[in-house]
Amino acid sequence: MILEDTFYFGVLTKLKGFKGEIHFKAEAFIEDAHEIATIYLQIGKHLAEYKVEKLSLNGEKGVIKFEGINTEADAQSLLKFQMYLPTADFPDVNDDGNVLELLNYKVYDKDAGYLGEVSEINDSTAQTLITIKNNRSEILIPLVDEFIDSIDAEKKEIHVSVPEDLLRLNE
Repeated sequence: MILEDTFYFGVLTKLKGFKGEIHFKAEAFIEDAHEIATIYLQIGKHLAEYKVEKLSLNGEKGVIKFEGINTEADAQSLLKFQMYLPTADFPDVNDDGNVLELLNYKVYDKDAGYLGEVSEINDSTAQTLITIKNNRSEILIPLVDEFIDSIDAEKKEIHVSVPEDLLRLNE
């Protein structure tokens, strides 16, 4: 894999426990991050392939466990490395590793129905927030795996399952 065929996903930041798990900071929102099977780490000028054993992501913070990395010392040797993902495997992400233009995407909640259109994306907070505007109000929801059911780039739609109480906060 060459760098030009990938996008920047994030950086490995610190150890989690003693069994090879590592905290990371994500710079790209990946809808089904837990399904990522391979990540490329930039080591010098080269990309090294690492198989993912387990990955969880909540907003921009995540924890990853690579196959074969089972000790604190193994994990320590990977800290501060940048992580990359193949562009071909993630068509909803642009070259900068950011969510493609979600602005003006229509948002539908599985229970509440049509919520409105995305008018703003705020990624300066701990969790990326999307602002959804409709004729009556403005709704803020975190762009996290737990709430996102699907993103359809062709139809420009986001389908979510947001707790009713969170939707009422914005009334």
